[in-house]
Amino acid sequence: MACHLIEEAKNGSLDPQRIKDALDELERLVESDKFDVSICRCKTCQQAYIYCFREFNSRQFQDYYWNFWVPVTDEDISGFKKIEIECGPVAEIIRTRPHIARDDKNKVLWYPSGNPVAHTLFTIPYVVDYPL
Repeated sequence: MACHLIEEAKNGSLDPQRIKDALDELERLVESDKFDVSICRCKTCQQAYIYCFREFNSRQFQDYYWNFWVPVTDEDISGFKKIEIECGPVAEIIRTRPHIARDDKNKVLWYPSGNPVAHTLFTIPYVVDYPL
């Protein structure tokens, strides 16, 4: 995992547009208005990523968006294509694997050990209450 995107996320200099510009989407596995999953590769180093988009709505009609880029191997991708892509398995990957995330405040973060509260981000319903 020597991708420049990971290094930039670790040092806090990565922004969401830079990630978008640096990756090619190879295959979309799930597409909906609240939950997307696709396979991407870095245009520079060819590091593969599982990308996930997640949207929440608050009861106050606010939208909250999260994005996740989990670095993976080609072997991981083959295994991932064999499972049913739904919130539970994706939450487990994000909970247990290092990844880049853009949170609902548009801040890009590096999670070196995964996100221990990922299951809350992927629990249905898609409506959450955030404090104002």
